[in-house]
Amino acid sequence: MGVLSFQWKYIIGRVIKYMRNIGKNRVNRRGNRVGIWDSYWENGNIESRGSYKNGKREGIWEIYYENGNIWYRGSYKEGILDGLWEEYWLNGNIESKGLYVNGKREGIWESYWSNGNIESKGLYREGEREGIWEFYKGSGEIDYREEF
Repeated sequence: MGVLSFQWKYIIGRVIKYMRNIGKNRVNRRGNRVGIWDSYWENGNIESRGSYKNGKREGIWEIYYENGNIWYRGSYKEGILDGLWEEYWLNGNIESKGLYVNGKREGIWESYWSNGNIESKGLYREGEREGIWEFYKGSGEIDYREEF
């Protein structure tokens, strides 16, 4: 098993990000990523942290904004989203949360405005919206309901 140590940059929209993968990041003889992998922003803050098993994401992964706030946190099983998923606004407030089962949204999902008030709430079955969904104004009061 070898250790990778490299630095590279790429562009997300208009943001240039640098990644340094040092120490923990390993590959097996087949070249597959294994174990814990960390990436960092140019300012030294953590950008992402998670584990690989046989080249596929496994377990909890966390991605962070450049300011250090959590961007999203989710669980993977053999490289597929599986488990609780949470996404956050830059200000640290929750943006959305729900469950993935074998890569598809399942059960109750909620989305929130950046001020923390609920934006929408509804049910997913095998990745498709189902039943009555509620949509809210930024003030938190109900705006409308829609059936899927």
